Amino acid sequence: MDSSPAFPVPIERLLPQRPPMLLLDRLLSCTATEGTAEALVAPGNLFRLPDDSIHAAALFELMAQAYAAVRGFQDSLAGKPASIGYLAGITRAVVHGAARVGDRLTVSVRQTALLQPFVRAEARVVRDGELLAEGELTLFVPPTVEEPS
Repeated sequence: MDSSPAFPVPIERLLPQRPPMLLLDRLLSCTATEGTAEALVAPGNLFRLPDDSIHAAALFELMAQAYAAVRGFQDSLAGKPASIGYLAGITRAVVHGAARVGDRLTVSVRQTALLQPFVRAEARVVRDGELLAEGELTLFVPPTVEEPS
């Protein structure tokens, strides 16, 4: 019997972040190296600006959280707690449009390189088929320290 979670998976099961920093809502699909997540931009979004758009930095945080969700899903399948990771850098970052309160965003991420403890991943944020942002992330994911028994 398959005990893996059915998609979509609530994001709280996969990420250590909690509101107001938790920006994603659910993981829609996932493999060992890529995945797709979803976020509804809520009125209480930490990155909300006076015109109801969100700061462009939020789009890159969404990308980093999407990678963390993929990693957290793989950790959960292995019976481990979610890995802790840090966004170390962004290259080829391009913002094509603004997200606004009420928008439903789809965030896709694909790991392109692994040189532990660093990971490179390509990511994109899309709203209704419109590309809002894209970039290549560098993430630092230190090894999990096992607790002594």
